[in-house]
Amino acid sequence: MEGGQVAVMSDGITNFRQQLPFPPSPRAGAKEGIKRLDKDSKIAAGNVMPFARSGLGVAVRKGAPKPDISSPEALKRALLAAKSITYNDPAGGGLSSSGIHITKVFERLGIAKEMKPKTVFANNDAGALVAAGKAEIGVTQKSSLMPLAGIDAVGPLPGDLQANTL
Repeated sequence: MEGGQVAVMSDGITNFRQQLPFPPSPRAGAKEGIKRLDKDSKIAAGNVMPFARSGLGVAVRKGAPKPDISSPEALKRALLAAKSITYNDPAGGGLSSSGIHITKVFERLGIAKEMKPKTVFANNDAGALVAAGKAEIGVTQKSSLMPLAGIDAVGPLPGDLQANTL
C-alpha cells in the first residue's frame, strides 16, 4: 500500500462493526468479529493478517484492594467474594469474544450460577463501569483497560483461563 493513507480505529468489535462506512483494508479485531465483518461484507476479503494480540485482564477501582488472581482457584475466590463484576455482554451480536470467553471461564470454575446476580453487563466499557463504582471487578481486554484513569490493573487471567485475541 505504498503512498496510501492509513486510518486507525480502536474499539470493541461490536462498535467497530457499526462505525464502518466502507470496507477497510487491512483491519484488526477478534477472530469471531472479523468473521462476522467478512460475512456482512463490511471488509475486503483476504486482508486479515494477525499483527498483535491482547489478553484478558482484571481491574478494580483505583485505590481498591487488589484481589489475588494468580491461579484459577484464587480467581474463583476473588470472583465469589466480589459484590459485583462487569464484562462485555456475551449476547453483543455474537461479536463479544471476551464476554463469551468469560462466561465459559465461569462455567469451567463452576461459578456461573453465582455470577449471574452480581453481573453488570458492559458494552465495551467494563473499565469505565469499574472506575465509576458501578462494578467492583472488571474483566475485559487488557488493551481496553490500559488507557483508563480511575482503575488499577490487577493482572491477566491466570494460566489456561486466558484467551488472547489476535
